[in-house]
Amino acid sequence: MTWHTLLVNLNTRSDYIDCGYLADLPYTRILGREGTVSTMGHQVKAKCRDCGNIFTVDHGGGFAFHLLRCDMCGKTKAVGFDALGELHLRYLKGLSGPYCVASSEHDRNIREHAPVEPISEDEYSRGVEAVAGNCICGGKYTLHAPPRCPKCRSTRIEEGESTVCYD
Repeated sequence: MTWHTLLVNLNTRSDYIDCGYLADLPYTRILGREGTVSTMGHQVKAKCRDCGNIFTVDHGGGFAFHLLRCDMCGKTKAVGFDALGELHLRYLKGLSGPYCVASSEHDRNIREHAPVEPISEDEYSRGVEAVAGNCICGGKYTLHAPPRCPKCRSTRIEEGESTVCYD
């Protein structure tokens, strides 16, 4: 089975992100945590409902990083799995399936052979956020902070179409 075929087999047309630039694979999805299907990282056009500012919002990480957002200003910060070291290995060890399709063989090897103790998703999230640290604005980078307008910091944002997909 090829990478392309594997992704196509995971697609559902009822819940997708249109990534038109991927000509032969417009509805790309990856296998997410705990066997759920989640969308790949993507960027969308956005407009602030309070000040009218137009900007882009990034959602999600990729095959090798998490994207965190500041809970006060909305600035994003990528944290690579390599920077997480054993924390990421312990998380993979505790999963019942692969973190994503692209790393499924690697993840299986970790689950079966890594000499580490597994941790829960909550423990992992706290660890990732601790590694990300604080933003220069005084806020904290979290995995679940809402996007904010970079001009007025409002969370009242109208999101439009996807402009870029990434992993």
